[in-house]
This record gives sequence, structure tokens and C-alpha cells, in this order.
Amino acid sequence: MPGINFLHTPGPTHIPQSVLNAMSRQPLDFVDSRFEDLVRECFEELPPLFDTDGEVFLYASNGHGAWEATTRNLIGPNDQVLMLETGFFSQRWVECTEMLGVQTTVLKGEPGLAVDPSRITETLGDDKDHSIRAVYVAHTDTASGVRTDLAEVRAAIDAANHPALLVVDAIASFAAEPLSMADTNIDVVVVSVQKGMMLPPGMSLTAVSGRALERSATLNAPNCYWSWKERQKELVYQKFCGTPPTHMLFGLRQALHLIKSEGLTQIQDRHALLGGFVRDCVSVWTQSEGIDFYAREPSQRSNSVTPVIIDQPDAMAEAARVLARTQLDVSVAGGFGPTAGKMIRIGHLGDMNLPMIIGCLGTLEAAMHQSGVQFRSGLDDALRKLPDFTSGNFSLTEG
Repeated sequence: MPGINFLHTPGPTHIPQSVLNAMSRQPLDFVDSRFEDLVRECFEELPPLFDTDGEVFLYASNGHGAWEATTRNLIGPNDQVLMLETGFFSQRWVECTEMLGVQTTVLKGEPGLAVDPSRITETLGDDKDHSIRAVYVAHTDTASGVRTDLAEVRAAIDAANHPALLVVDAIASFAAEPLSMADTNIDVVVVSVQKGMMLPPGMSLTAVSGRALERSATLNAPNCYWSWKERQKELVYQKFCGTPPTHMLFGLRQALHLIKSEGLTQIQDRHALLGGFVRDCVSVWTQSEGIDFYAREPSQRSNSVTPVIIDQPDAMAEAARVLARTQLDVSVAGGFGPTAGKMIRIGHLGDMNLPMIIGCLGTLEAAMHQSGVQFRSGLDDALRKLPDFTSGNFSLTEG
């Protein structure tokens, strides 16, 4: 089909051409000073994005690898983890943690809602011997679109006067939503680069506080590739525990340049505007029977992804999603488990602007109409709620 595919899944996301260009080159010798400069630049630019003076580790892995790395470095044989479950991917995180032999206590949020922070305080308060070493939470669960308030989680841990570390999966929120390890006293943040970082899948980042590094140093469990200690050595290749993912680093350096050029606050403002635009449009759809936001609380709806339930007697989400992808060149994600076939998940993060979102939503509405979904178009309402670009006080372009 002529033109471009409108990729609006919540990962992978659209990759800027300059990032693709940066990766389209021959590799360098690992002892070449240019390669050392590449690695140094990446490692210097990453910590400010997390607002941390701790370490950031890079893995040639997806987000599941970063999950495993964190557990292997923090959790000992007799330790426990408290997991806040807000959707399919936090459920999967539970499974991965338990596969490593870790006893995991799960606090489940009601479908479409974050976990009540008072339950965290209560659970930690009952843990008199402090066997719970860490609280694991997804900032935004990619499957449900539910965003958890990290400051409330931190406050709940502090209210219990408990030493548990706070570990955050920011895979679906990083760069799109405000996140400060320093301000919120977060110990570990895991990220996968194929979302807000605007790179192809294949690399994960783990930012680690000094307190978490101290905890890791006390463990004697076998660990090699995932080891934070091994990756703190001086030689460049040791930071990757072997052959570095050279071309991912070329792309990462360019992506970091784009982020720095636009400014992190401006990027988050852009995501807030785009997320609000999508929600304004979907709000009109939800006036029709059988259509609703999956995330029930407006304040918990993500600026990265908007999951929408479409479950009408004669039309469901999957038919519209398949039609949009196969005939109209717009790709959105579907649901998992109980929401499979009944949900579309509209991604609006990373290298994304307003015309792309308008095109996505307009095409989705065409696919919904032709699939028999009964609804009223929300695009006109969303467009009328946009800020006044003619005033010169608001812009989505650089400069």
C-alpha cells in the first residue's frame, strides 16, 4: 500500500528516520576510540532522564530480561516480593518472578483500577520480620492502560515504616509521563526501548539507586549476565557482559539527542496533549452502548495508551481492528485474556504528533463504521477542545 503504515500499538512504536539512519552503518572495533565515545555518551545522557545519580545498566534484552535482572540482583532465596497487579503485564511479572523461585504476595486491583495504597501499608505493616524486600509496581500497565500514582505507593510504604525497596516498571510510561527517582525515592526503574525511547525492540534499561546497589552487594546468589556488579567494571565490553549491541547503541545515541533537543518536559506535555485528544474522542464513543474506557478512573488513564472496550451484540473490537490493519494500514493493539476480541488499545507514545493521531482515530472510526459498530464520531468534539495554536502561545513543533 502506498504511503506509510500508521503504527499505533503501545510498542513497538514509530521510529524516527534519523534513528534508523544512525543504525544503518558498519560496526566499529570495540577498541576504537569512537566506540568508546559512543558508549560514554549514552551512559552519561541516560541518568538525567531518570533523575538519578545512581547507575543505569543496558541489556541486550526485552523488558522481561530487565525484570529478571532486577529480581536476580535484589531478591535472595528467603526474600519475598509484594506485587501490585493492575493488568495482564503485571500478572506476567508475577509469573516471571515466581518462576525464579521467589515467594510473591499479590495485591490485585479491581479490573480497570489501580491498587488502593492503604492495602500496601496494611500488608507491609503485617510483615513484622521484613521478609518483603521489594514492592514491584507497573507505572502504566500496557494491557490495561491503568496508571498508578508512584508518589502514593512511596507514601504507603513509608506509612508502614517498612524498608522495602520500590521497583517500578516504566516500560509503557518512560519519557511520556513524569517520573523522578530522586523525588519519589524510587530504587529501581526498568525500561524497554521500543516505546517512548523510539528504538526498535532489543534493548532494556535498568536504573538503580545507591540503596539498591548496596542491597545487591549483600547477595551471594549465582549471577553472571544479569549481574550489576559485573557490569560496573571499567572496560567497555564489561558493561555489557560480552559483545555490546553496537547498532542499538548507535540508535540510542540519536534517540537521546532527539529527547534532549525537544526537552523532557516538552515531550511529556506533548504526550499529555495527545493522550487528552484521544480520550476526548473516545469519550464521545462511550456514549454508545457497549463502548467504554477500560481504565475506569479518569485520573488513572495513561498518556501512553488508551484501551477501549467495544462489545456490542452485532460488533466487537477485533473486527474493526483487523479491518483497520489489513485494509486501511492503521495498526492498533488488541486485548489479552478476558478482553481478547473485545478491546482495542490505541498507542500514542514516542515519535508521535497530532496529525498522526488524527489520522489514526479517523481511520479507526471508518473501520468501526464498516464493521457494524454503532457509535457517534468523536473527532469533531476532540478537535474543538484543542488549545488555540493561532495564539502563538502553544506549539507542537521545535522552536
